[in-house]
Amino acid sequence: MSAWTPLLYPLEQVSKDLHDILNNSLKQLSNSSSASTRTSANQWEKLLREQICGRDIYWTPIHKWLHACTELLQVFLDVNYLIFHGQDNKASLLLASLQRDIDGLRFGDNGLQQHQHNRLEDLTGANSDHIDVVEVDGDEYLKKDISTPPSSDQQSPPRKRARIINTTSSTSTTSTNRESLSFDSFDALPIYARGVSEWNRHLKENSGFWVQKCSQWVTQLNEAYSERENQDLNPIQADQLYQNTVNVLRELRQVQKSVYQIPEWIQTVKASTLPQSIHWWSDPRGLALWKATFVKRLFCKNRISETLSLVMHSWIPIAIKSTWEESTGDYPVLQTHSTWEKVSTGKELIRALIKFPDMIPRDAYPSSVYSFLNLHNFQFAIKYWLGYALEDKQYNTTFLTNPETNQIIHREALKYLREILQHQEDIDAFLKVIFQRTLDFSQLKKKIPRHILQNRQGLNSPCKKCNNLSKDEQCIQIIFVDSSKVVDPLVIGCGVSLAPEDHQLEPLQNPHAKPGSNPKPILNPLDPALKLAKIEPNLQVIERCGLQVFLMHDETSKEMLDFWVYNAFDEDTLHHLVDHHSQLSNVKKINRGKKFQSYSMGEMMGHGPRAAMGGAAGDSYTFYAGMEAVTSEDIHALFNSAEDSMVVSEVARIFHPRLYNDLEEASVAGDRLGTSGATLYSCNNYTSPLHCDNDATRGLCTQYQLQAISEYFEYSFIFAYYGIYYVSRTGSLWSFDGSKTHATLLPSTLQLTEKDRTIAAGQPGSNNQPPRISNGNHKTINKKNQNAAIKYQTVRSYRNQIQQYYES
Repeated sequence: MSAWTPLLYPLEQVSKDLHDILNNSLKQLSNSSSASTRTSANQWEKLLREQICGRDIYWTPIHKWLHACTELLQVFLDVNYLIFHGQDNKASLLLASLQRDIDGLRFGDNGLQQHQHNRLEDLTGANSDHIDVVEVDGDEYLKKDISTPPSSDQQSPPRKRARIINTTSSTSTTSTNRESLSFDSFDALPIYARGVSEWNRHLKENSGFWVQKCSQWVTQLNEAYSERENQDLNPIQADQLYQNTVNVLRELRQVQKSVYQIPEWIQTVKASTLPQSIHWWSDPRGLALWKATFVKRLFCKNRISETLSLVMHSWIPIAIKSTWEESTGDYPVLQTHSTWEKVSTGKELIRALIKFPDMIPRDAYPSSVYSFLNLHNFQFAIKYWLGYALEDKQYNTTFLTNPETNQIIHREALKYLREILQHQEDIDAFLKVIFQRTLDFSQLKKKIPRHILQNRQGLNSPCKKCNNLSKDEQCIQIIFVDSSKVVDPLVIGCGVSLAPEDHQLEPLQNPHAKPGSNPKPILNPLDPALKLAKIEPNLQVIERCGLQVFLMHDETSKEMLDFWVYNAFDEDTLHHLVDHHSQLSNVKKINRGKKFQSYSMGEMMGHGPRAAMGGAAGDSYTFYAGMEAVTSEDIHALFNSAEDSMVVSEVARIFHPRLYNDLEEASVAGDRLGTSGATLYSCNNYTSPLHCDNDATRGLCTQYQLQAISEYFEYSFIFAYYGIYYVSRTGSLWSFDGSKTHATLLPSTLQLTEKDRTIAAGQPGSNNQPPRISNGNHKTINKKNQNAAIKYQTVRSYRNQIQQYYES
């Protein structure tokens, strides 16, 4: 990137009218007694946006002025250069630094301030604060958040939040904090993770601010709510309403127990109209009926119908909430009229969707594209958006809200999809993709068992070709393991490899390591601290029987714990899965924590629902970034992920029904990725040291392709808690308990030779010299995501009780 050459072109030479408007408004702001407050600055910005956006004549001079200012143009070029090269964080930091400079001017004598909805503080940090090392719950870790090893193999590491230590030593700041504070000065205080305690101290000590703060929140929420159906807002207006709403959400979340447990605080909230404003935003009709672009964004990115209510719910004493009865998720009571067109059959429903394709809120709720994949999804759609959407279009939905008749409607709809796609051409392009991929999903699901059950007399019995052979020659074998085995906690964080020491990986540099600390070593599988036994496939068995299965049973109880399947997929299905994997582009890559710091390589990308880290304003339990349903390509990508998730579960259903049921039950409250509420992770050349995760139940893993040095069994999977490792192979699928110690065998530093090639030339990932390739998927639900899903489900069911409490 080139160096900047600043050139601030005089605005009056482009448009004197625009120049006068800006100058006059800025002079008025500067003369105001509250010029340095966030509220006044936001109000100034809002008025200017409305004044400028309302007149098209200003857009041309604005574009001309921006084009003339080479510094701003260079920022545009540099930011997009960084984005193109995958350096999103640097791009965000560049924009954040500009925002910080503006805020420094905007808030004048108060020193550097940030918008509370701005990501600046989250991205750049504050020089005056120090964070002790911690680990954050879940599978996704901030770079400054690092964990400590678990003390026991039987459970995942303890989760701790960052303890913030303010090391600011400014005498003037301390004395100011103890003096009386005006509301405008308080309103100008920054709100970010490292300043939340200070902000709450001021809020607690100044109860006179409470009414003003509630009034401010109400004003911003109501202003946005009044525009919820306005589809004619220009982008600037829409973005301002979005930011204002997220701004309120973030402030509400920052109120700590030390404040909201004060009886007078609750009385102030009750006396305000804040509970009513939030109750309006939690209207279940919103997802179906509110079509303003900023509201769709609030639903998709911030789950606004529930996140605001979650705050109000958290302020209510536990003793009161414990008396509530959770709603059973009944169907909504919808209006109807004798003259309205009926939706009593699957054909009538599909025709209604073809007539009004925008009834599917795909850009507000991406999971809605999966609504016909199974009955559970279909009934959920009726309860949370489809019923309201049809009511709004004046359809009689009596048959849809009856669980007995809607089952029939669902079956009929799937049958009619095939007919309609063959004979009707005037179908919305996005709807057509949804319909076609729904049928494809159904066909793929039926195909999975055929490969596994061919020539087989029972689900977990050998096939006819090997039934009379010795047990070590059969295609299904039982391995007894000691489930009570305890792994030495000192090995957590160690790598494992069979490569000679001079060809082993060097540990990755850890910028957060304490001075003088040494990285964990790489251990041999036979090291006394591990004593891992090797299990590898019998290629003759696979060739004869089509697959090979190992069932891991507890040696004492004989209970089945886990399984491993070699050649789990037929050739067409495996090619299908590999093709999906090669198309990954938009999904977010996961940052791993301290336990992965020395020997974690490759990439892991998340698909489906997850509880965000909370680094960005308004973070909530939603799909991973990049999983939208706006374009046809987006919808195809969503169905690709759905099929990948379904395939691994269907194999597990055959070999380990209890594990399948446990995973489904653990994720039942989650947003659907296809037909499952679990999260899917795509892995490219991913490796990990010995570690434990915080999973809610056993998970599933697949190896779609493997091209590595077989001599060292690179990328093999380690069940440290059983004392075994499996030599991995293309087409493998297995289950494991992520809350117990596991890892992968690390690759060596040696180059592959032609004898290591397993992927033919011309296939994805192949070239003249064989590269290392290890890709596949991992399906699980960790406790953080599970708890978030349950929490959001609970607050939906308690909507009326929450409102009644604040009205009392």
